[in-house]
Amino acid sequence: MPKKKKHQQNPYVRMAQKRVRRKKSFYKHLKSYLIVNTMMSLFLFWDSGSLSEWVPVWIFWGIGLAFHYFKTFGFFGIGRLDEEWERREIEKELRRRGIDPAKTFEQEDELDLEELKRRRKKEAKYEEETPQRKYREEDLL
Repeated sequence: MPKKKKHQQNPYVRMAQKRVRRKKSFYKHLKSYLIVNTMMSLFLFWDSGSLSEWVPVWIFWGIGLAFHYFKTFGFFGIGRLDEEWERREIEKELRRRGIDPAKTFEQEDELDLEELKRRRKKEAKYEEETPQRKYREEDLL
């Protein structure tokens, strides 16, 4: 099995890479919107002197571009309302109350690990105690 690079194992680096890819995708979308609409507008204006045929394309493609923007960067002044935003808000609230968020989240992660171990033990014990049911071939579909 090939070894993963250190930066690939770090969840923060993976999250940053994902955000950079989203931004790159948005900027490519914006670039294509500007180039295609500029070229088509020039062509239509030169050909017929009117841009009325192309206005719906500007509008609907612009709406799609706006949705892409909000998905990438979030709403103005708020940002993205995802798990990362929620964690930052929790950290702000903890700091406001005088609690160190780093210690709180470390403790939370340890508790989750202990809870996971307990659940696995319960599941293993249940599997040992539960008799395996045997089915006949004709009972199966």
